[in-house]
Amino acid sequence: MSRSALLARARLAAERGMSDTCLIRRPNGRIENPDTGESENQYITLYESSKCRLQTKGYWGEVRDIGQAGLVYWTIEVQLPISVTDLLVHDEVVMLTSIHDPDHLGAVLKIRDMNHKTDASARRVLCTEVTG
Repeated sequence: MSRSALLARARLAAERGMSDTCLIRRPNGRIENPDTGESENQYITLYESSKCRLQTKGYWGEVRDIGQAGLVYWTIEVQLPISVTDLLVHDEVVMLTSIHDPDHLGAVLKIRDMNHKTDASARRVLCTEVTG
């Protein structure tokens, strides 16, 4: 079997394991909310309802004291189909569905690094989730 055929099979298998879905968006400035008068982030949607899978990197988050708040920064690897391209650091992954772990719903993960690999079976991006 050729390398290309093996890679195609690996990519198909990786996608079959992606039971969650997410929206990927890019911050695009701020706009004023006419109802509240407050400034809000504006986004460009890059991918909507993309298949994905989450994998926490490490067992504990990093606790940071910001003013009076103790925030926990988690490093999470988001695995996406290889067809998801042109992502940038600071793009955001918003979890839309999570069949096996409902705690993921609505989580907003900020892309902080991307892994590159010639023969990857999935696109893997390292993200940060802030909780606290």
